[in-house]
Amino acid sequence: MAQIKKRYWLLTIGLLLLLTVIPRNAARADVGVPPAHPGYSLSPGNYETNVQMVSEKVEIIIHEDPFEATVEASFQMRNNGAEDEEIEVWFPLGERKNYAKKERIIQVADFQAWAEDTKMDIIIEHSDEWNLVWAHWTVNFPAETPFEIRVSYKLDPSWENSPPWYGRFDYILETGAGWEGVIETAEIIVQTPYPLGELNSLLGLGDPFYAKPSGYSLNQAEIKWIFNDLEPDEGHNINFSLLEPETWHSIHDSYFTLETSPDDWETHKTLARGLSIWMGSQTSAEYHGYTETTLNTEAIAELIGDSWKKVLDLSPPDALRYISAFFFFRANPQAIEPYQLQNFYNEAIELYPDDEQIMRYYERAIMEGVIIEGAVSISPTPPPPDTTATPANPTEIALPAESPSPNNSLPISLIAGCLFIVMSVVLIIIAIKRGRNSEQG
Repeated sequence: MAQIKKRYWLLTIGLLLLLTVIPRNAARADVGVPPAHPGYSLSPGNYETNVQMVSEKVEIIIHEDPFEATVEASFQMRNNGAEDEEIEVWFPLGERKNYAKKERIIQVADFQAWAEDTKMDIIIEHSDEWNLVWAHWTVNFPAETPFEIRVSYKLDPSWENSPPWYGRFDYILETGAGWEGVIETAEIIVQTPYPLGELNSLLGLGDPFYAKPSGYSLNQAEIKWIFNDLEPDEGHNINFSLLEPETWHSIHDSYFTLETSPDDWETHKTLARGLSIWMGSQTSAEYHGYTETTLNTEAIAELIGDSWKKVLDLSPPDALRYISAFFFFRANPQAIEPYQLQNFYNEAIELYPDDEQIMRYYERAIMEGVIIEGAVSISPTPPPPDTTATPANPTEIALPAESPSPNNSLPISLIAGCLFIVMSVVLIIIAIKRGRNSEQG
């Protein structure tokens, strides 16, 4: 596989799940409508009470289609006092959130509550001051008697980035501190729509989910927190985020398809897009501090690059596919060899010389020095000589069968030189004799 890199674009849970980051100033749910998330534990408000939350069990089932959660929570209460207590129990149903500079209320759906086996009449209250939505109902807790309260509801995830690929769910335990004593046992169980370790088994790159606090256990498609003798505070609040199921399946299922159909370009394209969403979502989560786990996004980018190369090699010509690939490779140049990118650009401008987007990418790549203008065809650079090869043993080097005979003939240039000297001497002697004869005459 080629190299990869990262770029692009990203579950938590709760007794009333919510989406989005928990504000640092979130306070526990008190009577009088303070800021609070849907998904807080039951609150007695500011009421001083002898009623203890002995235990709570929260079961959150995250569905695939639609991507939402159903929540069922039971609270085993006990009035440890000598007198009955009538308490107004509060539960936050929604809160104000800003999305794309617009404000909206995140609110649970189908909220219901029971005291023992009696379904309660819920009062829904809207706070103009805080722009929150609350449910509250009156419960009579008999003296020195165990008592059960149950609630159920549905909640969409909040998105941690845009486009929405990582959905977040919260369960806020800290408001349980409003009851008397400690919570002897708190159990929060999340059922996810796919096995949490499946992609890591396939890719070895990690899994597209993260959860806080630590100390949870994983079992296939289940994550569980168990707390004993709990005095809950902000550090116990549950946050759980995971990649939305459609994207998870696009990655997971593509791998199995390509095992039997490795030249299926459409599956390569589906895989490239799914991995890009995962990489972008993870990058965003790390940037905003939602997770302390760093995914191997470079390895993911390598897989994405391999898939886009397959798409362009195997698919019928299509301008949009070239544009999509160039978009990725511009952000992740390490995921492709320069000669391959050059050849893809050459193909694209030859097929679509009038496509404005392709020409913009082409000109930008030239300006950035990624490709060479006018290069017609580039082949991979031949590999350097193998310098690691073992040199031959000198004693094993073959000698010529016989040495060549020495050349005994004189070069023509030497003979000509000698003749020139001899002729010069003869001419000098003749000249001298002629001079003597003329003197005697």
